[in-house]
This record gives sequence, C-alpha cells and structure tokens, in this order.
Amino acid sequence: MSTRSNRVMARLGLLLLAIILFAGGLLAVWQFLAGPMLLLWRSQDWPQVPVRIESVQSVVGMEGRELKVRYLYYYDDKAYHSERYGAYRWLADAAAFEEKYGELLYTRSAKAWVNPQAPEEALLNRDISWPVLLLAIPASAMIFLGAMLLWAAMASASEFLRRKVSARC
Repeated sequence: MSTRSNRVMARLGLLLLAIILFAGGLLAVWQFLAGPMLLLWRSQDWPQVPVRIESVQSVVGMEGRELKVRYLYYYDDKAYHSERYGAYRWLADAAAFEEKYGELLYTRSAKAWVNPQAPEEALLNRDISWPVLLLAIPASAMIFLGAMLLWAAMASASEFLRRKVSARC
C-alpha cells in the first residue's frame, strides 16, 4: 500500500472513531441523564394511585440488577397493567435494590404515579439513582473526545483536499 492510501485510511479510521465516540456518548448521556430526568420532571404532577403487585423478579444482567415488576392499578374506574418500575432500567446500589425488592415482594401493595394523559404509563418509583446519574460524566467526556477527533479529522481532510486542488493547478 502506498503512503497516500495509508494516510487516507488513517483519516477514515479517525473519522469513524470520532463518530462512534460522539454517537455513543450522546446515547449514554440520553440513557443515564436526559431520558430519566425528563421522565421524572414530567411525572411531577401525576396523581398517585394504589397498586396491587402481581409479580416481582430480581434479574441480574450485563448492566446490573433490574427489578421486573408487574402491577395492576385503576385509574378513572378502568384497570391497567404496567411493568415500569422507575425512571432507570436498573438499580446500581445493591442495598437499595435488596430493600426495594423485599418491600415489593412481601407487601404486594404500593402506590404508583399515573400519567393522566396516558393512564397506561405509570411509575412505582421516582427516586434519582445517583450512581447511574454519575455515569453521564464519562459519557460527556466521550462526546467531547469524539467532537475533538471529528474536528481533527475534518481539518486533516480539508488540508488534504486543499493540497490536492493546489497540486492540480
């Protein structure tokens, strides 16, 4: 391979890495910070209703511990089922997880916040998970690094194109 094609491949690799870091960082910030905070903010005025817990499972996966809960509630004299526990998919704090799991497993009753505009949407828990929220910090660093690499790739490509055009003239 020639030196010129090596440089082109390096620029393409840099561009691909920049896009992956930037997009991955955006996705992580949405998942860890923006999405949950938006849901918690939207649910501030939702009314609370009593629920009957139908099933509770503790699932340990790649991301952490997750509560799989199914519950029944009534809103405007109509029955609804939901499986949404909270704003986050998993709980990072093991002690909090065990406490919530035991509470739901043995009491079989709780209260949920219900979206009055879409009563099929409900939340059992509106707590903020600080360990999960803090994952937005390295995700933000990924966005910054991706943006810097993207800028470097574009500057390098611009210089490459400028040289190519001036060589033809």
